[in-house]
Amino acid sequence: MLLLLCVGHAVGQSPWQWGLRAGVMLGGPIPASSDPDSSSGNLAVGPSGGVFVQYAVSERWRIQAGLAYAFKGATYQQLYRNDTLMPLQIFPGLIDTVPTYYYADASGKMQLHYIDLPILVQWRAAKGMWVQFGPYLSGLIGGKDAGKANIQIGDGLLFPDTTITFDNIHEIRRLDVGICLGGSYELENGLFFEMRAQRSLRGLYRKGFLASQGLPEIPLYHTQFYLGLGWRF
Repeated sequence: MLLLLCVGHAVGQSPWQWGLRAGVMLGGPIPASSDPDSSSGNLAVGPSGGVFVQYAVSERWRIQAGLAYAFKGATYQQLYRNDTLMPLQIFPGLIDTVPTYYYADASGKMQLHYIDLPILVQWRAAKGMWVQFGPYLSGLIGGKDAGKANIQIGDGLLFPDTTITFDNIHEIRRLDVGICLGGSYELENGLFFEMRAQRSLRGLYRKGFLASQGLPEIPLYHTQFYLGLGWRF
């Protein structure tokens, strides 16, 4: 019996722990700058959950590595104007190009599925309260960035309006990297509550994609807020 108690005490004092977490994530790609008169959008709310392992360096410091699924996305609408050249029949049998402009009213929805790998340094600020910060690596595993654009050329009198559909999922970078900052409150039975904000350091789309669509090359950065529960074993 004494031997079993000693073994149980040694296991309880192990610096290694693992656990589960689950919660909701609010957020998605946010442009570095935008014009509220021509663009609008709403960030998505979706599930997130996974596992983690942590190592206690001391009573006040820990290092935690996690693996979690995360849903990220947004709905968006943008109206923009651009110059273009259009073929126009000047006389019967004579076609030339004329300079004009077009308006595009684009709307779409991003529904993106990621695997996040955060590596967090945790510091105990008070009993049960921990501050956490560190980098994360994120991999896109699927989803869509689809919508439609209604295009009006010039004043709409010479050329008919056009509607096109699009899905830009293949233009989104597969790998993302960013930083996390948050905190948690832990109970003695292993249950904990946590919240965390994270921000990407890489633009959402491949370089040059927005410019190829006649849009300003303004990067979009994933920005999320996570709120959840977890259990330490």
